[in-house]
Formats: sequence, structure tokens, C-alpha cells
Amino acid sequence: MGKGDSAPTSPTKPAQAVQTAANEAKNKVQAQVKKAVQDTTENTKVCTIPGFGACGLVNLGNTCYINSALQCISYFPLLRSYLLSGEYKTTGDLNKDNPLGTEGWLLEEFVELLRFMWSSKAGEKSPTRLRQVIAKLKPDVFAGADQQDAQELLSYVLDALMEDSNRVRKKPYVEGLEDDWVKNNGLYRVGEEAWRRERRRSRSIVTDVITGQTLSTTTCPVCNYSSQKFDPFNLLSVPLPTKTQSASGSAGMPLGKCLTEFCKIQKLENDEGDTHWRCPRCKDFRPGAKQNLVLWRLPDILTIHMKRFRSSQKWREKITTKVNFPLTGLDMKEWCHKESPVVHQTESGESYVYDLIGVLNHYGGMTGGHYVATCKATPSAMAKAQRESAEPLWLQFDDEVVEPIAPKSVISESAYVLFYRRRRLTPANVARYSSLE
Repeated sequence: MGKGDSAPTSPTKPAQAVQTAANEAKNKVQAQVKKAVQDTTENTKVCTIPGFGACGLVNLGNTCYINSALQCISYFPLLRSYLLSGEYKTTGDLNKDNPLGTEGWLLEEFVELLRFMWSSKAGEKSPTRLRQVIAKLKPDVFAGADQQDAQELLSYVLDALMEDSNRVRKKPYVEGLEDDWVKNNGLYRVGEEAWRRERRRSRSIVTDVITGQTLSTTTCPVCNYSSQKFDPFNLLSVPLPTKTQSASGSAGMPLGKCLTEFCKIQKLENDEGDTHWRCPRCKDFRPGAKQNLVLWRLPDILTIHMKRFRSSQKWREKITTKVNFPLTGLDMKEWCHKESPVVHQTESGESYVYDLIGVLNHYGGMTGGHYVATCKATPSAMAKAQRESAEPLWLQFDDEVVEPIAPKSVISESAYVLFYRRRRLTPANVARYSSLE
């Protein structure tokens, strides 16, 4: 979770008021789901069109946060096709000896679940065995019966899939880049070297498709020395600007404002004014150091987490501001460094243009809530021939219930995590994985 976030969990022994709030949140979800279905021309309760993965997941007791995250991951096109093909076995990618993984258990159980979900069988599936494996990822959080943060669960599952399919059998120790070397070399070379060192420890379907790279520049308030660092990411946690929330009103704010806020220069300190940044020149920790972030390398699947949950010692709240995000044509160039390989090494602008493929929604508040996934269906060639509608089919996954939803209903104030697919996939990934689609 990002700094200042708080998971929307349920107490172990909820009071009557808390239980009432949870029931009200659930009723609100059901009303919103009913309205969304009424807005669409489809009227079937469960989608029976083969090839869409229209399979509900049984709620095993406050597990909507798990179900919704799994549904969204199942709609990552290259990852799904790779897992369903079984190539991870034939190529030896399955890594059962990685101490940072799950001995392959999570990957294999997820594959078994995917096979049922994408077997053209309408209905539902109980993810009992995968739930047991997830409980072992972080027992103090996921093993209990309380609802947890779906974004946190999503991050843990993706990390586990990455380690279970890591082609690096013995991770070497890799030193960070020295500041003097960084200063004496061009930024592009430094970024490539940082990426090469990262890949020495992690090479998998997840790093190939989902991992990107940020560039941070931190400036010392005493000597003005600037230190630059490249870091990998699987998910961008973007803030919702507080100054524009009230002004936005019911119309909402554009996603671009959140991305701009993410890249804005800010002080590196916590609520107590402490900082953990040590100036390489002064050789001392410097409160008040300033840092800004830009994107350097973009992944084929871009995940954007909107930081709706905030807390301090005195209060906790959920930010309910509506964020207007595009269903198609999200242009990320504005937030990429001008020397980024995404900008410089491409002939087509489609390398930084993305289309939405999924949304993880959270309804309710801090004391009680419910997670629902919305995913863009990708029909098979046969199904596409049968359906001549130019409008894409969006499916809403509310645990066991799968229903079509109108595209105009995809954007709502409940959107929590967004999933985008790059319009022009990385050539290396096309060569390695596209034949599996």
C-alpha cells in the first residue's frame, strides 16, 4: 500500500453499528449493480457466450477482495495465455526452489482456476484451494476471515506469480549504481544499466509484461546536490489531489491530475517531519529533501492504484471523489521523461497509448465495504463473428454473479484500481507470447 493508505478492513468483533454500515454498503452495491444492468441492452443474468471467462467466484466469507483481484488478473491477456498454454512447464520457468516464492503452489493453483474460468462453461467456481495458498502469503493479514485491501492482495499475488515463474534460479547479489558513475554517464545508459541489473535477479512473465521503471530525482536542501535513481514498479499508486476534490464536485477530476500529482516535486518526510534520505555529498540525513518522480519505462499492462484510503493517529477516511479515466486512448507521454526509451525509440505514438481492460471497484466506507471487478471481454474469433456489435462487452463480477454492464457505467466514484493494456505491445513480448493467444 502507498504511504498514508489504510486498508478497508472489518474489525474482528464488529459492533452493531459497524455491521449495519456493512449491510448498507452491500445494499448500495446491489442497487448500483441492478441499475448498471438496466442501462445495457443485454438482459441475461449470466453471460453464456464462450471465450469470455464469464465465470463467477464463490464468496468464501469476506473474500470479495480476493475474488475481484483474481478476476482482474485473469483478464491480463499475455499472462493468461502464457499460463493456460502450460509453457511455464515445458520451458522450465516454474521455479519451485525460489525461497521468495510459494514453491510453485500459487502459480499452479491459479492456473487450475483459470482453466475452469476460461473453459467456456457458464456458472461459478469455488476458489477454495487457491484461497488456502493465498492465506500463506501473509498469514497475519490474509489467513483470517476479515475483509482486507484488494490492492494489497493484488500486489502480493503478482509478486508471488513473479517469483514462482522466475527464470533466475540463483539470484546474484547486485550492487546499486554509484552516484559518481551516474553523474559521469548519460541518463539513457544509466537507465539501461539499472534495468539490466534488475533483470539479473528477476526474469519472468510478470517482469516481461507488468513491470515498468520510474526515475526519481532527489535534491539536498543544503548543498543542492541531486541524486537520481531508477526503480522498478508493478503498480503505480497515485494520490487524489486534495485541492481539486471540492472543486471537482460530482463531475469528478481527470485521471491526468492524479498522475501529475504523482510526479510533482514534494518533500521527503513523514507526518513527524523525519526523512530517511541521506545526501551522498553531505554524508548526512537531510530533512526537507525534495524529490520528483517521472516514468522511464512503461509496461505492456499498466496498473494504476488510486489512493482512496487515508489515515492518521486521529482519523481514517475514504476519498469518494470520482476520477474520470478514459476507456480508450490513455496517452502516458506527458508523464514520461523526455529521454525515456518509450519516447525516443518508437516510431509510433501507440507505444505510450493505453486502452482500459479492467477496473477493481470498492463500494462502501472504511468500516464496511464490498469489492466488485469490471473487465473488458475479449471474444474469440468465432464469438466475434457471431457478435457484430461495435460496442465492446464489459462484464461485472460480483462474486458468484456475472452480468454485462454498459460501457458508460464503467466509470464511477467506486473505481479503486485501473488496468490498462498498451496498444502497441513490446516487440519482444509479441515474439515470445503472442503465439500463445
